[in-house]
Amino acid sequence: MEKSKSSLSFASSTSLSPEAEMENAIWQEKYLVEDEYVWTLSEDLKEVARLEVGETEEVRNEGLAYMREFIREDSRLTYCRRDANFLLRFLRMKKFNLEAAKETLEKYLRMRAEIPEWYQNLDINDPALNDIVSSGCTIVLPERDSHGRKVLFHCAKMFDLSKYGAADLIRAHILNFETALEDEENQIRGFTYIFDFKEVSIPYISVWTPTQFHKVVSQGERFLPMRHQAVNLVNQPMGFFLIYEFAKHVLSEKIRSRINLYRSDKSMKKLLPQQCIPLEYGGLVSLKEMGRQWRDVLVEKRESVAGLDRMIVEFEAAHLKLNKKSSSWVSLSRWFSSRQKSVAATNDDVKAEWNSARFK
Repeated sequence: MEKSKSSLSFASSTSLSPEAEMENAIWQEKYLVEDEYVWTLSEDLKEVARLEVGETEEVRNEGLAYMREFIREDSRLTYCRRDANFLLRFLRMKKFNLEAAKETLEKYLRMRAEIPEWYQNLDINDPALNDIVSSGCTIVLPERDSHGRKVLFHCAKMFDLSKYGAADLIRAHILNFETALEDEENQIRGFTYIFDFKEVSIPYISVWTPTQFHKVVSQGERFLPMRHQAVNLVNQPMGFFLIYEFAKHVLSEKIRSRINLYRSDKSMKKLLPQQCIPLEYGGLVSLKEMGRQWRDVLVEKRESVAGLDRMIVEFEAAHLKLNKKSSSWVSLSRWFSSRQKSVAATNDDVKAEWNSARFK
């Protein structure tokens, strides 16, 4: 019996129109070519890259050659991107540990293959994605923070629960991540996250299943080629302790140490320069206007990000281990489900547990 396969692909060439054939040929010529890397960023950033990720010209060239050889020798990866911008994301994330970068690339491709409803069709022309981004619900802020990092901002109350579910929100976040990674400076400096949960109700928490939450948190940390530098959670409701406690069991110690809790909007001025803060939090530009500005970037980078679906990669289902669940995970999932059902019935123990969390 033929083994089942999980694939990440776009339509086979036999089903394409002449126009689509031409588009595919252009994409392959641009992204399957082993281009010669030329440093175009500032000298200051070159020093940041050396100090933070160990990048030098020699190290970079060695890393690109290693990744490209790996792709050439694996017949499953014939249509994996080979351009420097794409491969350097994995090398920089892993500080040029070549074996670790290679493994992360493979797991990234497996993740896209296994969960296409989250990681494919990342197109700003998709009505749901366009609506979620344009509302200011989840965007990348126009200005950088005091560390020179781009800020990934999520305003939970802007998410329309009557129209969209968790999968739509996840896909909007992934669209933002993939687009921001097109900028090499973001690959080097990493990202700051701000999640504002003001006015969040129980339905927002309940929209997430334990399996969804586990996947998006654990796989997002390990397999998306991003440097997660600071995670700031603002205005947490009482019921948020569910997510907070659950996440502590899923995330690595390194990421847990970078999570900061803030009780109110006032903390925003501690986190960001005023020109970076949305108007609603004491800044200069409204969140919706920032959403429109970020949407323009998504449109500009649409060809590259939506084109990720043109990678044709196949893995035997028997080898997909991204969803392997340990007994501890099963127990944790049951705990989450039981707490989720009783979230409205808070008691003194729960309040004490939540109030003892690390607030700033």
